Amino acid sequence: PDVLEPVGNLTLIANTGNYIQLGWDAPKRQDCVTGYEVCLDQLDEVNGTSHCENVTGTFWYASFINIYPCTYYDINVTAYSNVSEPSPGEEIHVHTGPYQVINSCTSSNATDEIYVSWLAPWGESCVTSYNIKWCGGDMYSFRCYLNISGATNVSKDARDYLITGLEPDVYYNVLITALGEDDTASAMIERPQKTCLSGKNILTHQSL
Repeated sequence: PDVLEPVGNLTLIANTGNYIQLGWDAPKRQDCVTGYEVCLDQLDEVNGTSHCENVTGTFWYASFINIYPCTYYDINVTAYSNVSEPSPGEEIHVHTGPYQVINSCTSSNATDEIYVSWLAPWGESCVTSYNIKWCGGDMYSFRCYLNISGATNVSKDARDYLITGLEPDVYYNVLITALGEDDTASAMIERPQKTCLSGKNILTHQSL
């Protein structure tokens, strides 16, 4: 029987502790495709589960939310057609990262320092370190992502860090990410914090 070609270039686009997105190229006979079936298998000997979603033929990507952190998954994509047999499945292996940090907090009682603290995320079993970045600019300014002022990695046991060498009376965005095994990373948490005005020593504070 006539069999549809498999999808091509199956690629992981996003991978955090609770979100996966992948994309692919349509089979050569794209006009014959009516849809795709995307199946996610959790590789767990005790609580392993499977979940499949149908994707319309005009979309070449799929997303899964509310998945488990620090977990191995196999994801299989099959193309379907009403004029031929389904394609062979294409598979990708995924190791999800940790969840984002919780109870993150920033404060400043100096003109050149910001203190940042956090608690470990759920799924910290695969956390290898934490990445802290900071950038100066207007409060909540996304432009600073293009102009990082500084960055550092701290150990997986760290729960705080003191950023020094900053400018007085300036809003900084502090970006906190949990890094995991297999080059994975959590979603990034952003905290705006203003340093103190020169000549004053007033505590300012931002937290969640």
